[in-house]
Amino acid sequence: MLPREVLEYSVHPDDSKVPMMDHRDSWEKSNPNGNATLIAPVTTMTTVERIIASNQTHASLGEFREMARNGHEKWTLQAGMLLREGKLMVPDEEDLRVRLLDEVHR
Repeated sequence: MLPREVLEYSVHPDDSKVPMMDHRDSWEKSNPNGNATLIAPVTTMTTVERIIASNQTHASLGEFREMARNGHEKWTLQAGMLLREGKLMVPDEEDLRVRLLDEVHR
């Protein structure tokens, strides 16, 4: 199972360069010159929101979208989402499939 901080903050636990922070907060970091740089707040999306957004935009699904538009029996478009045999297609993007499985098995 993925650690809670990974699910909540979308941060890989081995990535020490990314601050783990609440998406409502800002994070200030001093650079070597002593000036403060403000980094925009992180906007987190739920796993379902990420899957839907990726389903609608991921380049790897372009061929299947075209098949759906051409009336292929296995592929359809419904409300802009690509379905295969009536099931939402989850593209192989970053950690989406792992996150989905982790949420389902919690």
